[in-house]
Amino acid sequence: RLKDLNSVGDIMGRFVDAKGRIVDRQLDDRTIGLRLNALARKERVIAVAAGEDKHFIAAACLKARYMTDLVTDEGTARRILEEAA
Repeated sequence: RLKDLNSVGDIMGRFVDAKGRIVDRQLDDRTIGLRLNALARKERVIAVAAGEDKHFIAAACLKARYMTDLVTDEGTARRILEEAA
């Protein structure tokens, strides 16, 4: 179902699309924890994402400005940069 809603992954259990937008508002309303807009207001947010399929969610976090720093592997970093170009 989340894939049908164009989810590229989750950030702390909150499922987002390629632009970092919540894909299922009802599910998000039932999710316990920090809301993503609170991340965007923080001075520093360090995210960790590595692996072949993680570039989609890492790129979405960057686009939405949910993080200030990304710790990742070379392959993920290259995919993010290639797709941004």
